[in-house]
Amino acid sequence: MSCKSRFGLIVVVLFSMSALCFGWGDTGHKAAAQIAAERLTPEARKAVRELLGEQSMADVARWADEVRGESRYKWSARLHTAKISPGFDTFDSKRDCPEKGCAVSAVGRFAAVLRDPSADKEQKVEALKFLIHFVGDVHQPVHVTGDGTKGVTTEVDFFGEKVGYHKMWDSAIIDKGGKSWQQYAKELQKRITEQQVKEWSKLDPALWATESYRINCRGVQAMPKDKRITQEYCDKFVPMLEERVCMAGVRLALLLNDIYANPTTQPAQPAAAAAPALVPAGR
Repeated sequence: MSCKSRFGLIVVVLFSMSALCFGWGDTGHKAAAQIAAERLTPEARKAVRELLGEQSMADVARWADEVRGESRYKWSARLHTAKISPGFDTFDSKRDCPEKGCAVSAVGRFAAVLRDPSADKEQKVEALKFLIHFVGDVHQPVHVTGDGTKGVTTEVDFFGEKVGYHKMWDSAIIDKGGKSWQQYAKELQKRITEQQVKEWSKLDPALWATESYRINCRGVQAMPKDKRITQEYCDKFVPMLEERVCMAGVRLALLLNDIYANPTTQPAQPAAAAAPALVPAGR
């Protein structure tokens, strides 16, 4: 299905082109969070509401990006991405995640805090905000790199505009789409089938990272030599990227539903490669 048929004639008129590709940014993160919010069990929904108060999951989906530059949260900047070691094409947490953490370990880390009976409310609020964001990041292809993504151009000609390759996939592309995150979440939610939910039900962030990496590799390999993004390039990756948003939302919901259905009675483990210790609030 072409980009034009996916996004409709109104967008074509407004932008003189079809909605191009899809990447994470405000719209992608919020759409995934909203998809998840609508799939929570009553128990999980209540727990999330108690932590976030008047804010929705979509409201806090970009919080981790907003605070990463603050001195208090600079330690979190490294958790937005993951890298597969040279010579491999699958993510392995023991091999590929440094002691200080990565996007994959961040998912396990903050899920553990939410399960931890000794964690206070402030820690759990932060953990939930981080978890919502990092599940989204692991599903964003350009956030997972390796041998197959080496040599990717840092800047492309995005329909006449110079844009960084990463930014193109992260936000510039979706900003050209012309739809609100609410519209996108509603449309994507309707497309998700029960069979897909079953297929996506493995709660393994390392697997999610491997999926993202392989799409990233395809994106790099398909890059035109002249660095000019074409409609053909967009048409090829729109379905994959839309599916990643859906996957992120479904898996976030499944993870939160599991956390609140199966809380642990043991405190979270201390710092480790797969789950670095939570930095206390205020540090």
